[in-house]
This record gives sequence, C-alpha cells and structure tokens, in this order.
Amino acid sequence: MNLQDIKNNLNPFNAVMRIYGILKLPAMTMKEIGIYKKILMSFPAEQPIRIFEYGMGFSTLYFEEFLREQRRKFHIDSIDNNRQWYQKVGRMIDDRGLKEAVTLHLKEFVPFWEKPGWDWNTMPSCGQFAPHEKSEIDYIEWPLRLQKSYDVVVIDARFRRRCLMAALRSVNPQGFVILHDAQKPHYHDPVALYRYSRFLDSGRYFPFQCQRYQMWLGSIANPAVNQIAEEFEP
Repeated sequence: MNLQDIKNNLNPFNAVMRIYGILKLPAMTMKEIGIYKKILMSFPAEQPIRIFEYGMGFSTLYFEEFLREQRRKFHIDSIDNNRQWYQKVGRMIDDRGLKEAVTLHLKEFVPFWEKPGWDWNTMPSCGQFAPHEKSEIDYIEWPLRLQKSYDVVVIDARFRRRCLMAALRSVNPQGFVILHDAQKPHYHDPVALYRYSRFLDSGRYFPFQCQRYQMWLGSIANPAVNQIAEEFEP
C-alpha cells in the first residue's frame, strides 16, 4: 500500500462512503435522502411516478425499495457512461427482479479526467471539457430521445449544467428537478431558467466535516418547491 492509499483510507469522507456502500445507502446526506423522499411522496397516491436519473447507483435501488414499501407505482430510467458500473448495477437490478420497474441505459464516453489537457492540480477553464462528442450529447439528451415526460429528474453525474438545460424539456411542468452537489458555482447558470428554484443546505456526511453540501430543487410551474424547501429549512 502506497502513501496515497493510506491517506485515502484515513480520509473520513472515504470511510463514510465505504460504510454507505456496505449498507447500500445512496451517496447522499441523511437530509438529502429525506428531501428526496418528501418529493416522491408529494405526488397523488394514485399517480404513477416517472423518474429519470443522470447517474445510476445505490440511490436507484434505495428509492426503488422506498417506493415499493409505500406501495407506489413508478418507473425509473437511469443512465450512466461507465460500462463496468452499468453492468454492476444491472446485476443488482436482476438479482432483485426489478427489470419491469427500472430500465438502465448506457452511453459511453471518456470521462474528463482522462482527456488530454486535464490536470488534477489546476481548475480547468469554463467550457474546456464541454461536451462535443456525439456520445456525450446523446447522454445529455437521452431523456428527450425516450420521448417521455418525467415527474422527477435527478442530476448527479456528468455535464450537470447541460443536463439542467435538457431537463427543462423532459420534466413535466408540475415535476421536480433535483441537482446534487449544487454548492459548485459552475453549475448555477441554468437554474435561472426555472420559475421555482431553491438551494438548500444539505448538511454534512459526518460530524465536524468542514465542507457543507447543497441540494437544488427546481420546477417549471410547481410552487411546492418552496414549501418543501421551507419545511427542511424553516
């Protein structure tokens, strides 16, 4: 084990993420999980909930299980760009017999940190690694290609600014868009396109963690965004 591996093992965030993985919890703070559940339960009981996720994982399985426990009808479309992760999540979906409730989609492209010019020590200029390849554009616009109107769009993966813009055309007017890691300023420009828009402090993963996280909620025409935000941040 080298020095970097030792540092990673001692990193409290990495330790928490390992525990989350063992417990099959989504990579969300407990407050974020509560907000997401509140959004899902805000829809009428008889309404099937249509969800699109940019970025599949334990959150897909966790909220699928929550909706089943609540006896809610739903369908999740979830997309990723990493084949190995897509296959791993696919096996978990198969093992749980969830193929009818969850559809996984794969659009492969090279992550930005493997592209020429990437430097871990330097913040790239805005647009330096913007999507240009067809596979990248397909990934962003995939919910539009499916020609569905979604009640919830969750953005927690690549090209989040562009996905926020695409979500405007794939979420129904009364639906919700959720942006994870919304504390990063370079994601913020498209939120002005939503009539209802709220940033929420989503807390920390462990006590005394220096970095606080934010979650953003938006809707084209549903003022319940404000009601939900005020319930969690009175």
